[in-house]
Amino acid sequence: MNKMSTVFVIATLLVYVSCSSSLVNFFQWFERSKADLQEHTIEIDAHTVHYLDGGKGETVLCIHGFGGTMDHWTRFARHMTDTYRIVALDLPGFGDSSFKEGADYSIAKQAERLHQFAHTLKLQKFHIAGNSMGGYIAGYYAVTYPDDIKTLALFAAAGVKSPNESELTKELKKGNNPLIVEDVKSYDGLMEFVFYKPIWLPDFAKQYFATQAVTKKAHFQYIFKQIHDVTLLEKYLGTIHTPTFILWGENDRVLDVSGAYVFKEKIHNAQLVIFKECGHLPMIEKPEESAAVYKRFLKGQKVAL
Repeated sequence: MNKMSTVFVIATLLVYVSCSSSLVNFFQWFERSKADLQEHTIEIDAHTVHYLDGGKGETVLCIHGFGGTMDHWTRFARHMTDTYRIVALDLPGFGDSSFKEGADYSIAKQAERLHQFAHTLKLQKFHIAGNSMGGYIAGYYAVTYPDDIKTLALFAAAGVKSPNESELTKELKKGNNPLIVEDVKSYDGLMEFVFYKPIWLPDFAKQYFATQAVTKKAHFQYIFKQIHDVTLLEKYLGTIHTPTFILWGENDRVLDVSGAYVFKEKIHNAQLVIFKECGHLPMIEKPEESAAVYKRFLKGQKVAL
């Protein structure tokens, strides 16, 4: 949705609702409806898990990154649900799904929960796609449950040691974590860090998402400590024989693009596409282009550049 159409929708909403949370809810509903997605809930491992489901055809299970939500896939899904069923969940500990004090949110445990989720929904021989931490989990899923999936897609995935240090790694060494919002004002800094060109958000939405991120700061810090091991997936990459699609933004500041070539070199039957002028979230920043090249991969066409 372009900026002018968004403004029109917001102006219409203001006639009916007054609080920011109601505006955000309506805004999310509007985006989801354009992608033919509907929200559902399910109980997995003592967690209430929210997820989006819609479309027709073979299933693509989509997994967001650290601090993300199922709605990170909505714009991408708009260009997919005509020929594929898209299922995107809020991982336990993120989004609207529940967080449990003291629970295990490691990559391995989240992959185990994802396996329960997929089988509870009776997903059989599905495609799996993940971004950042979600790609880490998707890759680990492919290693642990290879018979479940048809293909693997890694959208700027974590899980390997990049030959070139990313800006995130450099900041973490200084004791800073740009992925965790300290206060509402720092939310703009996060947007600039993950995008090549930050997407436009109405002020009410930005304020709402920033407040939510600050509220969950302690939760995110707790989870980040459990997932910040870049060696877990890399040593298993040679065992992945599932057809694999790798998509990366050339200007990724979170995970350096050099990491893409580690995945490409170590995974058999992998294809790599790198987008110019794109940051860490290609499915949000370039949703139509991401969906187009991913569809070609799913159809068995050569997509590597």
